[in-house]
Amino acid sequence: MRTVVTLAPLKDLARRDPVLFAKVIMSPGEVESRAARLFTELLHRNGLRFDAPTASVAQAVIRIGDSFMYSQLLGGEPRLDDAVQVIGLLLATAK
Repeated sequence: MRTVVTLAPLKDLARRDPVLFAKVIMSPGEVESRAARLFTELLHRNGLRFDAPTASVAQAVIRIGDSFMYSQLLGGEPRLDDAVQVIGLLLATAK
C-alpha cells in the first residue's frame, strides 16, 4: 500500500481526474481482480485458512486497503497505518 500511494502516475491521474481514478482503481475489473487474485495466492502460500472462502477474505482486504489508501479523494490523507491495523485484525482470524 505504501508503494501504491506514492506512484507518480497514480497520483497524477488522481489529481487530474479523480472520478476516472476512482472508477479505474475501485470498480470491479482488472485492477481489483488482479489484486485479489495475488492476495489470495499470498494467503494460500502462507497456509492461512478462514471460516470464509480465502478469495472473499482477499477481496475484503483489497476493499479495506482501498478505503484507507484513497481517502484523499474525499479530502483526507491516506491512512495506511489504520489500514494495516484493521487488515491485521481480519487476518488474525486465520486458523
